[in-house]
Amino acid sequence: MRQHLAIQAATGRSGVAAIGVAQEYQNVFAAIQRRGGNGVPWFSFTKADRRVTCFYFYLWDVEFGAAFIKVCAYFPIRSRCG
Repeated sequence: MRQHLAIQAATGRSGVAAIGVAQEYQNVFAAIQRRGGNGVPWFSFTKADRRVTCFYFYLWDVEFGAAFIKVCAYFPIRSRCG
């Protein structure tokens, strides 16, 4: 991504240099449906490692410099800035 960030920096303007997509393992909630003795369904939730889609937004700001925002497209939504 350095190449994309360098190209955006050369414009002299702030902006999105690139958008990346990745499949990563994240610790997320997983639901399990069960039936009670009377046939009524109920759900239990556990934490599990699942492959989720993550989007990386690589940014260039003229005052701050390079940065990225990571957003995972799965509940609970996790994001990270750097």
